[in-house]
Amino acid sequence: MIASLAVLFLALRDRKLWQFQFAGFLLCLGMLTYETFYPNIVAAFLYLIGYAIFEIRNKRASIISWITNLALVVWPVIVIYFGSTREYMAERQGHHMGWLAASFNTQDLLNLITLFWGNFVNVLEVTFSRVVWVDSLINWSGPLVNPLLLPFIVIGMIYNLWNIRRAHFAFIPLWYAIHILTGPILLGSPWPRVMYLAIPPLMIWGALGLWVTLASLRAFFENQKISAAAPVFGLLIASILVKDYVIFRTELTDPEERQKRRELADLTLDSAKGTPLLLFPYMPNQEDSVFVESHVLLYAVGGAKQLGLDAAEHYQQLEMNSLLSALWLNKDIGGLDVVYDKTAPNLAEEREQAIRVILRCYPQAELSRQAVYFDIYHFSPQALQSPACYSPPAPVTTTPKDLVSSTPINFSWNPNDTVSTSFALTLDRKRDNIIWIEAEDAFSRSGWYPNGGYINGFSGSGFVLDNWDSGETTYSINVPKSGQYQLWVRYYKRRNNDQHNFISINGQTNEFAETGSPIEEWTWKSIGTYELVSGELALSLSRTYGADEQYSVFIDPVVVTSDLSFTPDLEDSLWEPAYYSGEIGTQDSQFRLDESMPPGEYLWKVRIFDGDSLIDSSGSRGIESDKAQFTLQ
Repeated sequence: MIASLAVLFLALRDRKLWQFQFAGFLLCLGMLTYETFYPNIVAAFLYLIGYAIFEIRNKRASIISWITNLALVVWPVIVIYFGSTREYMAERQGHHMGWLAASFNTQDLLNLITLFWGNFVNVLEVTFSRVVWVDSLINWSGPLVNPLLLPFIVIGMIYNLWNIRRAHFAFIPLWYAIHILTGPILLGSPWPRVMYLAIPPLMIWGALGLWVTLASLRAFFENQKISAAAPVFGLLIASILVKDYVIFRTELTDPEERQKRRELADLTLDSAKGTPLLLFPYMPNQEDSVFVESHVLLYAVGGAKQLGLDAAEHYQQLEMNSLLSALWLNKDIGGLDVVYDKTAPNLAEEREQAIRVILRCYPQAELSRQAVYFDIYHFSPQALQSPACYSPPAPVTTTPKDLVSSTPINFSWNPNDTVSTSFALTLDRKRDNIIWIEAEDAFSRSGWYPNGGYINGFSGSGFVLDNWDSGETTYSINVPKSGQYQLWVRYYKRRNNDQHNFISINGQTNEFAETGSPIEEWTWKSIGTYELVSGELALSLSRTYGADEQYSVFIDPVVVTSDLSFTPDLEDSLWEPAYYSGEIGTQDSQFRLDESMPPGEYLWKVRIFDGDSLIDSSGSRGIESDKAQFTLQ
């Protein structure tokens, strides 16, 4: 940022074409960093155009020369924008400008003025008093810059404005104003990570203020016939530097997440030097360090093995319930390390249970390193090859086809080369009179989209959520017969705000997840009972938006049922037990069910056993296939 503008002003001073060209290249490189850089481009172009108009009107330069200068600066920016950053900026513009447009559409002029004035006050508070919204860039209770420098920033700003007609003095307030106007004031984002780009003009004002102070000190002490200006000014500079050091050493907080990241990097680096493979188990959707810090793991392993970015095959990030299987699949390598996050706050009991199961099956595993946040377990080749119990790949079921209710059903599965001595087969039947709609499959349109991240506990493959200012999304269901139906919706509300969710059926609209609803938990709500006519029927989701920050409500299943006593509870409520074989002692991988089953949709699964040797990730006997669905006519 500083380099691009510095070269630009060198170009304005020296009028070298290569300097204008170089400034354009530096600006386009800045475009590849982050969206907060873009106000620099606006400030540079506004100033260049204004400077060009000034010189052309006063006949200090020709139109042709300025067209050439501007073209040299502009063309790299245009190439990078249309060739690389246009799509990203369009997406971010929708995010930022959507909030701004909604503010203009939903608030009167007085409220808008109040809103922007409040944002401006926040900017002043961040600059001169304290950081209002602490973020990852700066964590302390003071202002954005050294408080001892603040008086000189004010002096320098006054000097700058008083001498605004001096060469290029107009650019400094323009530069600062554009940066604080775009993000901090209009978008209400006075975070340090947004406002840091306004620090350079503050530093320039600070330097001007110090220069003015030095000149005043010299004049004062010369009148007193004392040669003390330089020592006093040196003491002043030293005080500012000492304050910088004190802030850095004692007043900045060191967030736990950063301490954890450093420990993870150090442990990974040391472990990777002597181990062929590292496993990093995590709980899904819990923001575990070993999951979100993937770049740290890549750089640490790559550095240890001198492989750079080609180190991915030497470590694995995997869900905790896949760790036991991964140990078995990697039993033939020359040992491995498991890096376990023992301080992760969420689902602590589940994590501890998973580790207990691992150590029960692999008693020769060694706790080789205990740190503050992480433990490292080393599995030697001998430990990997002689477990007390293990979890090989699950059996793969074959879906029965062309079935009628009056004929036997033949089930078969592929054990994946796993030796088993018994099995148990489970069969569930889908309940009648229930229309179960997975929202992520049905409503993904008009600005609504599926997602399986952030949280656990959803049914199906995920849930549906909305972008800012999404439209209505509709799905057609087939009502089998006329009558009364109950409508249910399951949602996860993250915070109360002025946005409202609606579901519509049969032309009637009702709100759910309203203010006062449970926060940060999955909630079923009965919308009501409706008299529906058989045939196609539209079911729709919609949302209104206010001035508050956008927080989507996650929507999971929507249920329409003629069983008015039905109470949904995840997808298990959709299925009821139909048959259980019990544990059958045989090495066969097939089973014939002669018992007649009523027509309908079914799910089946098989669990295979080998005494107590085969276990799943929870520690239960046997390993279980995925559920397979089929229909009996």
